[in-house]
Order: sequence, then C-alpha cells, then structure tokens
Amino acid sequence: MKQMFLVILCSATAWTVSAQRLDCALGDQPAAFLQGFWRGTFTQYSCGISASYPMELEIWKVEGNRFSGYFVWPDLPVSQYSKTNMTGEIKDGRIYLYEQSIVAGNAVVLNGIYESSLLTCKSMKGFWRVNQLQPGCPDPVSLENGGRYTLWKVDLP
Repeated sequence: MKQMFLVILCSATAWTVSAQRLDCALGDQPAAFLQGFWRGTFTQYSCGISASYPMELEIWKVEGNRFSGYFVWPDLPVSQYSKTNMTGEIKDGRIYLYEQSIVAGNAVVLNGIYESSLLTCKSMKGFWRVNQLQPGCPDPVSLENGGRYTLWKVDLP
C-alpha cells in the first residue's frame, strides 16, 4: 500500500510540475516569459576544463517560440570576460539555446547547444554539448554532455 501511495504521489507531483511549465509558455508568444536577464552557474567537465563559473543570459527579442540575445561569461577560467550571440527556441517542451558567434572576448567554444528544462517559470537547468568537435575543444565528451548549468531569472528594478 505504501508503494502504491508513493507512485500516486510521485505521479501527481510530476503532473503539477509539467502543468506549471506549460503555464509559462502560453499564447501567441510562448517564449515571452524568457525575456530579460538570467544568471547562474555553469559547471564544465570537458575541453580540458574542470571548473564552475558564472553564466549570464540576456534575452531581448522574442517572436513566437523563438528568441535571441546574448550569453555573457563574466569570469571564465582562461579569460576575464566574453560575450556571444545566442538564439533559442522552445521545442518539444524544452528550451534550446544556441551559441553562435563571439561579440567580445575569445575564450569560448562556439556552436554550443544548451538543452534546458524548466524548474519553475523563473529557473531552468540543463546540459551543454557541441554539434561537432571544435579546434579549441577536441574532447569527444563535449559531443554528448560537456557541462551542466542552472539559471535563475533576475527581476531588475
């Protein structure tokens, strides 16, 4: 009986979290809740780096389930500051972020894919991988899962 109760409780909890996630992305602009600033921590375990460091996401433009902005890396292990262009989309209940080109700095592995799940409407977590090995990162681990991150939305005054 205890096992049956735990199964029902876990199922109800999972449904509640899924319903909450869907409530964030409603209407003709399902990605609108993402617009703004996000901050968190990235833990990398590939490309010769085993470290955690600050990660920021700025989302400025939203069109339907697609959006764009920047990644900001304020304090990388090998550089003090880098900024990259980012595009993203909500697809199949997940948030995908694509790192495409360098705006400032130079210590970034490009063509990254950040696959995220929402924890709440103001927090997400996920993992990073690349779509092909890069000159600055020939590590095959990066093709599958080269790092993990958690981001929280920042309410600015």
